[in-house]
This record gives sequence, structure tokens and C-alpha cells, in this order.
Amino acid sequence: LLLGGLSLAAIILLLVLLPAFVLAGLGIMHAVSRPWPLRPLFLTAVYLLAFFLGWPLVVLALLGVFEPWIRLRQRFPGPPQA
Repeated sequence: LLLGGLSLAAIILLLVLLPAFVLAGLGIMHAVSRPWPLRPLFLTAVYLLAFFLGWPLVVLALLGVFEPWIRLRQRFPGPPQA
């Protein structure tokens, strides 16, 4: 492993931050798909793939990590506020 205590700290940090980044990635999926007519079908597919396969969670976490730089939520704004 890396350096014993350092690798343990990195694993703990990953386990703490990963769920937050996955949720951020899911938020991006919701924001991007907002204007789509088949949004419920798309979101259902995303959630089912993430649940049954697992690897889409890594993609969602990466989206969450890189959101501050790629700004997908700003590129796909929601409907105007009433």
C-alpha cells in the first residue's frame, strides 16, 4: 500500500466524500434532463443502472467532482421562475 496511515486516511476520505459527489452527479442528471420529454424514463434508467451495475456510480461521482469546472448545471438552466 501507499504509506500505511496515509493510505488509510485516503480511503476514509474517499468513503466520506464519494456519496456527496454521487449525489452531486445525480443532481446534474436531473438538471440536464429537465427539458427532455422522456425525462422520467431517462432518470429511471440512470437509477436502475446505478443500482444494478454499480459502475455508473463512479461516472456520477466524476461528474460531481468536475462540476465546478464543466458547469453543466449552468449550461442547462431550468425553467424560468414564476
